[in-house]
Amino acid sequence: MVKFFSGIKVFLKTSIRRIKKIFGKKKPFWLGPLLGGLIGILGGIAGIFIGILIGLLLQGLTDQINDDKALLSYFENPGPVRFNESEPGLAAFCALGMIILFESSQTAKEYHIHDFDALPFREAVVRSAVINFQIDSDDISSVESYCRLASSRVVLLNSDLLSESLVARRKKKGNLEKIGEALEHMAFGDGLAEARYIRSRLDPSYEIPRAASVSEDIHPWLILGLEPNATIHEIKSTYRKLATQFHPDQLQFLDKQRQLDAEKAFMKIKEAYREALRERGSGQG
Repeated sequence: MVKFFSGIKVFLKTSIRRIKKIFGKKKPFWLGPLLGGLIGILGGIAGIFIGILIGLLLQGLTDQINDDKALLSYFENPGPVRFNESEPGLAAFCALGMIILFESSQTAKEYHIHDFDALPFREAVVRSAVINFQIDSDDISSVESYCRLASSRVVLLNSDLLSESLVARRKKKGNLEKIGEALEHMAFGDGLAEARYIRSRLDPSYEIPRAASVSEDIHPWLILGLEPNATIHEIKSTYRKLATQFHPDQLQFLDKQRQLDAEKAFMKIKEAYREALRERGSGQG
């Protein structure tokens, strides 16, 4: 841009010298308007270039905002992907990693480490994603963005729906076993049970250690309002509707006690869903 304006300055000086040489000391009456017109034209050209540059910057910013909105919508209600994803399932992996490490952070709080974002959890998920999804250096910033947005909504994320989305999007790649193992390796303390469950959803051959299994003292069909012979599709469809119904955004207008009651009720629904899928097998049908 500096070179552009320097070129304009040189052009004007050269033009003035040439006009003086042609007309000598005698200045014609139209010289001022002519120079004004030249300056106006050059200013207009400069304005066009500046406008194009600003437009490109604004377009990039608008695209990023729209991508972030679509990504947040996907995190809260996993479904069709309407944002740019460098590798299938990468966003779901980042969200699951943040869920696991958020659960693990509850153990960290026992040691008086209270700030979830202050711990290097996001960096741990980014490193794992780069290795397991073979991310190029040019795409690392996208992974960091996924983890940042997932951590900002971590209490609203649903590990069951995200696991299903990851399986659906990554099945053709065939490395779900490795991804499940990587997620479990990130966990510690309270996050270990959740990580093991997620791994079992990604890798049907993986058996959850007995101590980490979900409670067996539940009646999944009664809680879900389904018949014991319900299909996998009916189970998943019912759970998705209940997950939407009990989403925190839907409960924010209730008083504190009712919100707590709804949260406990949804935990039972979650356990019932997992138990129903366990009875059906892997639940990936």
